[in-house]
Amino acid sequence: MNPYTRNLWEAVLAGAVLTTSFAASAIPCASLTGRVFGDATVTSAVQVAATSTVPTYCLVEAHARPTSDSDIKILVGLPTAGNWNGKFLQSGNGGFAGSVAPPTGSVQLGYVGAATDDGHTASGFDASWALGHPEKVVDFGYRALKETTDTAKALIAAFYGASPRLSYFSGCSDGGREALQEAQRYPGDWDGIVVGAPANFWTHHFTG
Repeated sequence: MNPYTRNLWEAVLAGAVLTTSFAASAIPCASLTGRVFGDATVTSAVQVAATSTVPTYCLVEAHARPTSDSDIKILVGLPTAGNWNGKFLQSGNGGFAGSVAPPTGSVQLGYVGAATDDGHTASGFDASWALGHPEKVVDFGYRALKETTDTAKALIAAFYGASPRLSYFSGCSDGGREALQEAQRYPGDWDGIVVGAPANFWTHHFTG
């Protein structure tokens, strides 16, 4: 989570995320490995030890393949049951995406955090992956986001035996564009959406 997003959330939520825990029991982290949720298969699930700022959590990597030319990498951070606030936060990307980092910022605040590479591996300034790959363009446009949401919520239900009380999406720049996609295409998935500096209206954006 970038500093802009984190500071915005801390201001909006006024620290409440740190004071409310959600009672839930969790299954062993490693037992999620190999599980299939829709188009996604969990390729690894490892427990990450606590640090001075981030509590113990289960880091899950999954790959969704909704088409023959899709490979959407998804990372989900599941706090241990006593550290989960009962909420889910999915974070957006920047640039042309192409990479994904563990959602430690979300976990630190008590959320289950999720993010995706949007279906390709490249520098955030490299769009060459799109040439000749229309399905990857769709993945980048919106499909990877939906795959991540559905996979993360399925993992939450499997791990805690409960669904999130509240679900949020937050993104800036390309993540802001993604946030608008979420609001327009999948509003029922979210209780709140933070749209930061959206890089939208791409025809005019890139012409400019």
